Parts: sequence; structure tokens; C-alpha cells
Amino acid sequence: MTDTAAGTRIPTGKAQIGERCFVADSARLAVASEATLLAMTREGREPDPREVTVGDGTLLLDGVVVQEGSTIGADCYVGRSVHIGFDCEIGDRCRMEYRAEICDRVRIGDGTVIGGFVCDGAELGADCVMLGSLVHSVREPDLPWGQFEPDPILADRVFVGRGAVVVGGIVVGNGAYVAANATVTKDVPDDHVAIGTNRFVPIAEWHGKLERKSWSGVS
Repeated sequence: MTDTAAGTRIPTGKAQIGERCFVADSARLAVASEATLLAMTREGREPDPREVTVGDGTLLLDGVVVQEGSTIGADCYVGRSVHIGFDCEIGDRCRMEYRAEICDRVRIGDGTVIGGFVCDGAELGADCVMLGSLVHSVREPDLPWGQFEPDPILADRVFVGRGAVVVGGIVVGNGAYVAANATVTKDVPDDHVAIGTNRFVPIAEWHGKLERKSWSGVS
């Protein structure tokens, strides 16, 4: 075999870092995407990953990976071993922790917390808490993996609990609460609690207590 980049560290590009930021030595920014690597190995191009931008006051801890073309807003916290794919847009005051996996082309609104898995192209509004998984359904295995499928959308102030799975191109409405371990494959109306499999209860009729906590640890 010839012209094989074996044992080579994945190339990185430039990063524009704001003021008052902390970036751990082991964090890797502007890491080349698959398309950039293929152009390098198949076409002999010099690797040129697109720039990553990090806003003022953002903290990136050990083992963080941010792929090329992504933007992280101001005053964010990116915890240990979090992965952010390419061409993502992440708003201000967001938290990504618990080894969160954020795939490519994801849009995340201000003040949102991610502690789970977010599939390609997903859109999350402001002030969400996403601890479960947003996944594409790929319900027909005879079709290719690249088949078109709408991306999941979380509106503003949505909570998705640990172990919950939101499947396919559905919309979870404003103020909705997806309970831990729930499975959702249908649109969730605004201000409803989702439990079990596609069982939706209006929050006004919910007998439990739903309270938001502070995630920053800063008073």
C-alpha cells in the first residue's frame, strides 16, 4: 500500500478564542471532518479544516473535541470528553457535560444543557435540558442510511430526562417534559408531560412537582 496516512494525528485548523476563556491542553479544536480527511487521502489535498469560534468566558475541559466549522457562544461550559461535531451552532450560556455527544450541524439555543446524545441536524431551543437521546429513526432497514428524514426539534424550555429517547423527525413543544426512560415517536404538545411510550399528560393535570434547578453551581 502507498500514500496511506497510517498512525497520523487527525489534522486541526485554527480557532478564534474569545477573552477570559479556559481551554485545557488536551482539548482539540477545529478537528478535521470526514470530508476534509477524504479530500486529503483520496485527492492529495493539504488538510485545511475550517475555523472554530469560541465566545468570551467559555470553559473547555480535558478531552473536549470540537470539529471544524462549529461556533460555541459566550459563557458556556464544555465538560470533560464532550464531543461536538462539525458546523454546529451553540448559543450563549450553554452547558455540555457528562461526556455528551453532539453530532454534526446541530443548532442549540441560549441557556441549554446537554448531557446525552444529539443526532445530526437536530435543533434545540433556548433553556432546554437534554439528558437523554435524540435519534433518527431509520425505520426501514432496506433503505440506505443516507435516506432523507426530518430532524428532531425541541422547542424552548423542554426537558428530556435520563434514558429518554426522542425518535425521528418530531417536534417536542414549548415547556414539555419528557420523563426519564420515556420513548417518544410522535409530536409532543406544548406544556405536556411525556411518560412511557407516547403517553402525554397536560402539565396542568400532572400531580407531581416539576421544578428547574440551577446548573451552573454559581449563585
